[in-house]
Amino acid sequence: MAVEYKQHLRPASVPGRKIICCLCSNDGVWDGTCLEKFAARFPDAKERYLEKANEQQLHIGHVLYCKGKDENTLVADMICRTKEFDKFKSNVHYGYLYGCLLQVVLKAQQANATVIVAELGIDLQEWQWRKLKLILEHAVDETDKGVQVIVASPYDLVEVEDGEEHHASKRKTKRSKDVPAAESKKDDSNEQLSLF
Repeated sequence: MAVEYKQHLRPASVPGRKIICCLCSNDGVWDGTCLEKFAARFPDAKERYLEKANEQQLHIGHVLYCKGKDENTLVADMICRTKEFDKFKSNVHYGYLYGCLLQVVLKAQQANATVIVAELGIDLQEWQWRKLKLILEHAVDETDKGVQVIVASPYDLVEVEDGEEHHASKRKTKRSKDVPAAESKKDDSNEQLSLF
């Protein structure tokens, strides 16, 4: 089953079992507006995270599972952020994010659950959401294409189709066929490397 993209989603509106993802740091501090909003809806996620932090058991690349609002909801605290920021001002370690997503998709396969990656637990910029999209699609392809995954991003992540005037964001972007030949041969050394 393909990854389904929506701009807005209430996790409670998804029927059946579900695993809701949250990006956490390995530094043992639950901070930030996004995480506090997440903890308001899923207080056990914060409690479990801080419990493991006190035991010094927060390891980057691990996933902490805890109960959600009801017996059909599981929360996945994915430890894939670090204290240090890279040159792109991101503290998400995408290699570990990929490992965490693989674990969550396999858990969803075992539990016959839907994976929900939503703005509620993930505070990212648009370019980071686009990178997460590629990583998540690859994780699903490598594990089980039958697992249902719903991504609810604050940005429109739908690809631009040839012949259609559907743009991924409010700003006008150039598609490769719109870029003049001389401009397309620019040095791309400043671009962030892709995992795939």
